[in-house]
Amino acid sequence: MTPALLVGVLLGTAALLRSSPQLLLSALGLLVAVYGCYSVFANPPSGTVPRWTGLVAGLVGSTMASSFGAGGGPLYMMYLSRRITDKTRLRSTISAVFAVTITLRVVLFAFAALFFQEGLLPLALLLAPFIFLGLFLGHRLHLRLTRETMLKCIGMLLTLAGLSLIGKALAL
Repeated sequence: MTPALLVGVLLGTAALLRSSPQLLLSALGLLVAVYGCYSVFANPPSGTVPRWTGLVAGLVGSTMASSFGAGGGPLYMMYLSRRITDKTRLRSTISAVFAVTITLRVVLFAFAALFFQEGLLPLALLLAPFIFLGLFLGHRLHLRLTRETMLKCIGMLLTLAGLSLIGKALAL
């Protein structure tokens, strides 16, 4: 996924600077919400997706994340939950993917002078502790859930994330 993530961050940053996001954000929200509902209500699929689909997930996810500030996580989760069967490896992989993509976005956004908006840095500092709270709570839940239950929870979160993306697009 990493090479595709790099290309996607560049494409997404360019799109952020040059495009109107409503239509793409709505389409992404619909895709994520439909997949989330499918994950909750359908029987878990057997087998894994081909390795090459990671290129698609990385490219589209990082492009959306860089363009809209959201969207990458659900797409990465959709791919990785079908690629990695061990729930501990899945959790650690998604954490690593988020760390890489966020670091890339921070560096590119700094070069593109997108961090100089008034109030942005204090807001980031205010929200930073919630990252650690989420990691702590996620770890505690991870220890208690089976893989199947975790995938259903991921499906519910994907549905909510998709609906949130649609709401965000309508508010633009």
